[in-house]
Amino acid sequence: MIITNNDFATNLITQGCVEHKTDILEPPNIPKNLERHFIRGLMDGDGSIVMNQGEYGISFSISFVSTDGVLNWILDHLLENDIIQKRYPIRKRKPGQTVSYISFGGNYL
Repeated sequence: MIITNNDFATNLITQGCVEHKTDILEPPNIPKNLERHFIRGLMDGDGSIVMNQGEYGISFSISFVSTDGVLNWILDHLLENDIIQKRYPIRKRKPGQTVSYISFGGNYL
């Protein structure tokens, strides 16, 4: 996105928008009851859901791309709320990149 209006750009900066936010994003300091909404918003911007038809039927996978701190925060939330049963590894898409990803999924029965 390119913003050419100086007033609009200044207002975005005043509201906390920064360049390359994915490289510097920190876990939010928000009330527990809002955490799932934050994660849903992150999924919308930096996540994906994939459905595959394979040898053993339909399977789904979910992934998030962010900083290690945010991904660990997401994993903590999912574990605390019994959404996942184990901690999944955080991986780099490419060596030397700041951002990482987590991915998990399974078969739909």
